[in-house]
Amino acid sequence: MIDEDDQPIQILGALLCQDRFEDVKRHIFRVLPHVDHYVVVDNGSGSEMREWLRGLIDWADQTGGPQVEVIFRRWNDSFADARNAYLAVAERLATEYPNQPVFIAAADDD
Repeated sequence: MIDEDDQPIQILGALLCQDRFEDVKRHIFRVLPHVDHYVVVDNGSGSEMREWLRGLIDWADQTGGPQVEVIFRRWNDSFADARNAYLAVAERLATEYPNQPVFIAAADDD
């Protein structure tokens, strides 16, 4: 995507999740083709979900898709803390691409 000054815009897809495996997979594959980077903040999902998310990172690397990051953390009853985790990724991208705006498309797993 290009802004009005012909500068590329970095699009970051962000998802907060805890289990809800089928909903998360559906959301991720709908959004991946439209973003430059994708971050999943996993708030304590079970082992099947964690393993699938680790595989998603490898799949994105192998297919040349958008960069995928997964942040595994324990749920501490704070949505603000979980959102701050993906905002830290957005801040890092803004530092890596200082002349490119970063647009965040965020969702919860429901």
